[in-house]
Amino acid sequence: MRRPHGLRGELHVSSDPSTRDAFLPTVRLRLVTSTDSREFVVEKVREASRGLVLTLDGVRDRTEAEHWAGAEVFISRESLARGADSYFDFELVGLEAIDSRGASLGRVSEVLATGANDVLVISAVSGGELLIPAVAGALLSVDLEAGKLIVDDRAVVRSDEPSVP
Repeated sequence: MRRPHGLRGELHVSSDPSTRDAFLPTVRLRLVTSTDSREFVVEKVREASRGLVLTLDGVRDRTEAEHWAGAEVFISRESLARGADSYFDFELVGLEAIDSRGASLGRVSEVLATGANDVLVISAVSGGELLIPAVAGALLSVDLEAGKLIVDDRAVVRSDEPSVP
């Protein structure tokens, strides 16, 4: 949580496009400060500059909201809605990237949000970074339990390669 918003206990939370859908009405979340921890249910959500404004059950005034300013926000994975064959960025970071011949390319170190689609940044086994668009044609399979994803060799770009005009 970043800070209180207004006088009625609303809280401003930073959110990027990959996490906006986590803050839906009825979702349970836990706020944790250095001195307190409590579970809340999200009652209302609205867009704000650089994030969202949340109304949480039990937080009814600015004083209560100020208590939770700066708190860490935790949401259980089970509470998060997602479609089939879709993944959260945090689930992909750390996965081993394997090419279609079975060779290890490295590990996903970051997911970049771009205008068209996300891009996986791979810390390459051979050094440097590889970039892979996070789209169906480039990602052949993702196995979270095995900690691996398989990519189409043609989709891999070295980050130090010059772009084609």
